[in-house]
Amino acid sequence: MAVPYAVYLDLDDASNKRLEALSARIESIAGEAITPRSMGQPYHITLAVYSSLNLESALACLSAFSAKASAMPVTLLSLGLFPGLTNVVFAAPVATSALLSLHASFHHAMRDIGPSQPYYLPDVWVPHVTLGMNLNSSQLGEAVARIAPDWDPIQAEICAVRLILVDPVTTLWHTSLA
Repeated sequence: MAVPYAVYLDLDDASNKRLEALSARIESIAGEAITPRSMGQPYHITLAVYSSLNLESALACLSAFSAKASAMPVTLLSLGLFPGLTNVVFAAPVATSALLSLHASFHHAMRDIGPSQPYYLPDVWVPHVTLGMNLNSSQLGEAVARIAPDWDPIQAEICAVRLILVDPVTTLWHTSLA
């Protein structure tokens, strides 16, 4: 399935700096790794991915959702992996009731604009902040070995909502959360 659109919850600048340092370690062992840093994107938690959207409707729904949403703290407590085709290393936020509620309210607000990819739907979603992807199996293990010894939980803040076009990565809409 084509993936032209994604909705992100952007993280604050201080946590971005810490996450960039971790992605730099991944890039040092896998030059072909895809990281938010290499794409010039902020570190984020993805709320949904869509293969197609009516942009006018999506923007109206995003505006309404964002007007009700607030900035919120998240703790990136652990590291995780999505092994498989793209081999992803990620930082995992604690799935608090506030984060899960924000995610559910997003999907409720966007219910009429079309289906999200199933992995991002409520009751299936695994919240994560991608640090690196497109790694081969040995690079996946090396990435964890380079990051884990110095890992400390990261206190971050969700500070904005962003709609992007995935390829080429282009921000279509962005708003800060109060």
